[in-house]
Amino acid sequence: MCLLPLKHLYDYFMFRESFPKGVTVDNSCTKNELNLFFNFKELNMKKAVVVIITAFIAGFQTLCYYLVNQICSTFPASSLYNLNTVVDDIIPYMGFTWIIYYSGDLFMLIWAFVVILMLDINQFKRAILIYIIMIITGAVIQILIPAVSPYPAELTGVQTWFHKSVIDAQYACFPSMHVALCIFPACIGMTAFKSLPLKIFPLVYAVLISISTLTLKEHYFLDLLGGVALALLFFFFWHYNLNDLMKRVVK
Repeated sequence: MCLLPLKHLYDYFMFRESFPKGVTVDNSCTKNELNLFFNFKELNMKKAVVVIITAFIAGFQTLCYYLVNQICSTFPASSLYNLNTVVDDIIPYMGFTWIIYYSGDLFMLIWAFVVILMLDINQFKRAILIYIIMIITGAVIQILIPAVSPYPAELTGVQTWFHKSVIDAQYACFPSMHVALCIFPACIGMTAFKSLPLKIFPLVYAVLISISTLTLKEHYFLDLLGGVALALLFFFFWHYNLNDLMKRVVK
């Protein structure tokens, strides 16, 4: 049976290199066995890693969301900003759009997994780092600019159930991380895929999810703009590589 040291499997998987110099393979390892091993095992390994990292990002965002709400709930009402605009007054409450809004939770996880799976190792590492920094940045801004979601007096049954059974917090408003975490992977997908439908459809759906934050009165219009700006800013950092940008600025 062909057995390879774990370190070499890690090196091959993470850096897409041939075996390191000086590494010899046991005589029992035939060329066909090696090809079969890496063709079938490598993708499964990558999928497992991406699943774990996607779960970590989701858990980290949930933790930040919880902490922001706990912190902001201690602020006096007079310190909370009113972010209502004319746009918010014009857009009516449309309870049926909960289908789009809550599907955003699945979208931001599933599409993030699909997109990250398509990236090379350098893009992959940058994406994880950018995700973490973006979530932290959003949480800090939400604490510095505390506000309350514009929930109407009467909500649909589904929305009421989510608020009471799943999450009952309305302080993590500006910027909307619901919007940012949908727009960001959709933008990465624009560069990761060559197929036009895979470029356009996720972005259109992310926009619909963003609009549903207004029609369901989960966020103000300014929250939406803040979420879009945050996603585009960090997509810019991811796409153009912040280190390279800093070097160019210094030069």
